[in-house]
Amino acid sequence: MSMTMGSLNVRALLAAAVAGIGVGATAQAAEFTWQPTAGGTFHWPTTTQNNWGTGVGGAYPGSSGSPSGDIANINIDITGNQTIELREPINIAVLNVGDATGGQTVTFSNGTGTQTLTFESATPGGTALLNIIAGDGTQQHTFNADIAVGGSSSLTIDFQGTQRIRTNGTFDTGTTSNAITITGTNTGNNVAWLVHGDLAGSGTIIKNSTGTMEFGSTVKTKSFTGTIILNNGIGGTNSGSLTLINGSAANAAEIIVNGATGYDGSLRQYGGTLWSGSNGGTGENPGQRLTQHKITLNGGTLGTVGQAVSLNASGTPWQQGLEPTHDDVATLRFNSGYSQWAAGAGNNSPGTEVHVTSLQRGAGATVYLRGPAYADWVARISLTADNLAADLAAADGSGQLKGGFGAAGSKTVSIIPWMGAYYSGNTGGPSGFATYTASGLRALNIDTEYATAIVSGTNTLENVSTNSVAISSATTINSLRFTGSSSNIGAGQVLTVASGGVFFVSNNGTIGQVEDADAGTLNFGSAEGVVWVNASNTNTIGAAITGTGGLTKAGTGTLILAGANAYSGDTHASGGTLRVGNGTVASTLGDGDVYVHNGALLDILSDDVIADEAKLVLHAYGLLNGQVSVGDGLLEIVGGLVLGDQTMPAGYYGSSAAAAANPDLGLVVNDVFFVGSGVIQVVPEPSAVALLGLALPLAMRRRVRKIASCQARQ
Repeated sequence: MSMTMGSLNVRALLAAAVAGIGVGATAQAAEFTWQPTAGGTFHWPTTTQNNWGTGVGGAYPGSSGSPSGDIANINIDITGNQTIELREPINIAVLNVGDATGGQTVTFSNGTGTQTLTFESATPGGTALLNIIAGDGTQQHTFNADIAVGGSSSLTIDFQGTQRIRTNGTFDTGTTSNAITITGTNTGNNVAWLVHGDLAGSGTIIKNSTGTMEFGSTVKTKSFTGTIILNNGIGGTNSGSLTLINGSAANAAEIIVNGATGYDGSLRQYGGTLWSGSNGGTGENPGQRLTQHKITLNGGTLGTVGQAVSLNASGTPWQQGLEPTHDDVATLRFNSGYSQWAAGAGNNSPGTEVHVTSLQRGAGATVYLRGPAYADWVARISLTADNLAADLAAADGSGQLKGGFGAAGSKTVSIIPWMGAYYSGNTGGPSGFATYTASGLRALNIDTEYATAIVSGTNTLENVSTNSVAISSATTINSLRFTGSSSNIGAGQVLTVASGGVFFVSNNGTIGQVEDADAGTLNFGSAEGVVWVNASNTNTIGAAITGTGGLTKAGTGTLILAGANAYSGDTHASGGTLRVGNGTVASTLGDGDVYVHNGALLDILSDDVIADEAKLVLHAYGLLNGQVSVGDGLLEIVGGLVLGDQTMPAGYYGSSAAAAANPDLGLVVNDVFFVGSGVIQVVPEPSAVALLGLALPLAMRRRVRKIASCQARQ
């Protein structure tokens, strides 16, 4: 997994701002440094005080009008808590604030009336800066005065250490042309920005910092109608990129959560998290916390945690009547990657219900529906989806539910193949498939909703949990939960998994021994094959995979394809590692395009893995991306290459290691998307080559198995 989550260099930001001030800026733009160090109350305008080093009644940041382009430095060694009163509207380009050596605080208040501190670059469309300077303390700087983003400017809020801010006034994000980007680290506090006042406007908020942004309760429901993009933050209970505890983002047009799910001894979320967690018994919850409009996940985490009902000394629930009954969301879209939907609850609470009007899924997206650690967690947390039955159970088979549509509790209950869920006994990810019944989205009951054996020659559309896939004649089941270590299907036999869902439970499990005549064929028919591998497990499919719906690798583990695959359609590495070949045995993917999602790795250890005409697409959402590793000495030819949203021209591509191993190829080096010493070659279509009067380096797109042989032909 590649992460580019470093804080922006503040000096570079400041230099850029100063440079911007000089382009089309007013002549009055200047830099000021705050003078008082002792605690007390001071005025920003210097009508009676010498606070900016310019004399009583002298110039001060913002004194020249709007936009001033001025820089205000309040990052000296403060010896006592300070209150700085705004007695008029102030317009500046840069504010540096923090106690350089201690734990003192700065509060920006209204001197007379309600004043606004506006951040606006002197250059139209430029970037203004609010820098929270690193110091020795973990203090909180408070803005009681209103804040606004002016003109067409963007605003960067950069956290350089342990200090944090709280906004009690209104923070106006401006219009859709304005963007607020939050960068840097916050190593001493989980919460870097407490938004207790209103968050207004329709600008775009981009959260790249490691600290948490939290909506507090002074103004419970924020009026903000723009878009929030969550790329980074602290994961875990009651924290995230954005935490809605006593505050609500109900009016936001969309919240986009970008990240990836990985495993490093425990299941981890990298990147963004949207958490509507419990307020822990403090304050009132606003009820509707999530946006009512649209939530999009690209490998990120959505946490919907209910309010635990605790009993006080008199036996009365202290929060009775305050707990939200549900959140209404118009559209919930799992767009890309391997996301988590964490649904928590307390022992005395049914948790939060999430009512979704439209549940959507992008190509190759997968999700872990994570409930509490109880086998009966459906009774404790209800995730309901209004008006979804028709979509989920579409008569033409296009819905998300796949199977026999048996009653709840039956072995023919339909599943959602791309959604795994927790039932019991597994902390590294889901324990099986999810379904949608009258009780909402939930895990299949392992004890009652799976058959325990495959009956050869049947077409039952049962969900089966078994340690053996051996059959003696063609057999069809709905889904397969494989609990064994190794099992061949049978020589010349075809096992059809009608839903496409295959779930490996144990480490090192193998379906179809590699290079074994008895391996057989695993057929997905017209369904998309979705194969789950959990935790850091490694599982292998040595059987030949067939079908017309493509293949998706789900989960954080490693899936090795080592069979003579003949499926058609696109291939998606949604999470973990998809390895093609094992270094000695060759294998291939389908004839369609290949997509590697955030945090996932395509590991190529075989020749001729991707179809010559197919595109290789490496997704990048937020601060994370997919990667491809090409084995030593291998050349993989593709018909197109997309890195993030950029289509690359014909040529050779690889990592620094690949460039060092192949100095004569003129590689385009990229260590973000590529690892390993092998090479990706993008070859244009023959028609395009003919138009350009060029010759293909490899005649008629013929595969060359080794780079050395390719070089010999140049």
